[in-house]
Amino acid sequence: MRPLRPPRDEEEPTGGGGAPPPPPPIRHLDINIIRVGFEDFTAEDDAELANAIQVTRAIYARVRLNLRTVTFWRISVSEAAEHAIIDSAAEAEDLTWDWTVPNDALDVFVVRVMNDADGWSAVDGSCDKNSKGMTGSVVSLNGDAANSANTLAHEVGHYLGLEHIPDDGNIVGNNGSSDAFTGIHAWQGVVMRRHCFVRA
Repeated sequence: MRPLRPPRDEEEPTGGGGAPPPPPPIRHLDINIIRVGFEDFTAEDDAELANAIQVTRAIYARVRLNLRTVTFWRISVSEAAEHAIIDSAAEAEDLTWDWTVPNDALDVFVVRVMNDADGWSAVDGSCDKNSKGMTGSVVSLNGDAANSANTLAHEVGHYLGLEHIPDDGNIVGNNGSSDAFTGIHAWQGVVMRRHCFVRA
């Protein structure tokens, strides 16, 4: 005699009932927005920055990373001196070395104008703000509002560990020329959520 077997579409219970795994818990990121040469920021600049923050928050929420507390700081034109306009990665690094906010949030320096790039950031940057090298992200308001929004999400993404990828539409896509792209992959969320600035 041959034993009877259930039809192939009737599986034995596996404990999970075949349901997909639960989503990962939401993690949180706090940032310091530091306006460099704040007296030169217009109402339109401030509105563009506010939009960039909201767009970044919406993008990151898709991978369960909550942009939680955004604290605003400022550096005057006279204090910023030559750093009010950033001309190179070296100048961006100097800016993050010269200034810092003594807390556990990621420092994001915002300049109105940047030459040869829209932003600069370390990839998988340090959480030790006294370490050598770039200890925060530097972003500009170059271009239109959509470009500024991508720049903020893109550079903070770099600091949290994202590299450029070829994918069209991704925040760090088109090998870095992502302009106004807002796409994000689940695996990129996994990378960012592991960074030491990200909290439970």
